[in-house]
This record gives sequence, C-alpha cells and structure tokens, in this order.
Amino acid sequence: HNAKAEQFAGTVLNNPNAHTAQVAKMLTLIAKDGGLSALSAANVRQYVSSHPSVGSSYQLLLNLQNLT
Repeated sequence: HNAKAEQFAGTVLNNPNAHTAQVAKMLTLIAKDGGLSALSAANVRQYVSSHPSVGSSYQLLLNLQNLT
C-alpha cells in the first residue's frame, strides 16, 4: 500500500497549487518511511513544522492512526 500511496502522491508533487504539492510531499515522506507508523518520524515532523499549511492534513492522518 505504501508504494501505491507514494506513486499516487508523486503524480502531484509538481502541482501548481502549493498546498496540494506540499501535502503530496508529506504523503511521499510518510509512505517512504513506512506508512502511518512514520507519522512521528523526525523528517516528517520537520517537514510539517516547516510547512504549516499541511498541519491540518497531518492532524487528520494522526487521527486516522488512532482509529486503527
């Protein structure tokens, strides 16, 4: 599943909408690092902190992780 998520996110990394591209980059980092378990990875947290616009998407993924 992680490879498919990475592939999907990769298709919009160069999207002209900055928010879409940033969320795609965040999803790519998460997928490369192992999926939802990577949400607490240092590189993912650093990316989120340096791109505040993805914060709500990151929070949504954290909530999803808590449901599993």
